[in-house]
Amino acid sequence: MSEAIFGLVGVVVGALITGVVDYVLDRRRERATLRAALRLIGDEYKDLLGVVDLALMARAWPLSDRYRRLIRTDDQWERNRDVLAAQLSPVDWELIARGRDVRHGLQHYMDKHEHEKELVELILDSNESILLEAWQETLERIIMHTAVLSGAPSETIQKWYDKRHDRRAQQPRFSRPQRRTQGRRRRTRQPE
Repeated sequence: MSEAIFGLVGVVVGALITGVVDYVLDRRRERATLRAALRLIGDEYKDLLGVVDLALMARAWPLSDRYRRLIRTDDQWERNRDVLAAQLSPVDWELIARGRDVRHGLQHYMDKHEHEKELVELILDSNESILLEAWQETLERIIMHTAVLSGAPSETIQKWYDKRHDRRAQQPRFSRPQRRTQGRRRRTRQPE
């Protein structure tokens, strides 16, 4: 009888250990998947931020096909949104989803100027500059948040932020009155 009890206790303890180990490994796998998804989405948003930075620095919409492709590509969001939706808190989800709203806003402006394919750039007006600056800040916040959630070292995140703001401080900014009087100029491609 005691052998049967020891056998039963051994089976129960073995099942508990196996269940706990499986649970821990599944959680570890889920966290690794979430970290990878956040890193990939953060990189995609960095590309998008580069387009916004370029537009603000050049004070013009970059209309080349290369930039149009960057703005229209949201593969990582589409591939990983199930993972994000399942594992992120509603607050984190809302913040990261704002990046998609920025992408859609940029797509809207690119589509608005789709008929102007012969143009290399279209000079920004003051409202567009303000909007791009707001999108720039939103993307920076999202990128930093994805880095924090993915477990990036805080020193790395701080270095990236400091480097960006050092560079942004060097960018010339238009004041509103100057932009209004400047009008909307267009630069066309030069014949080859």
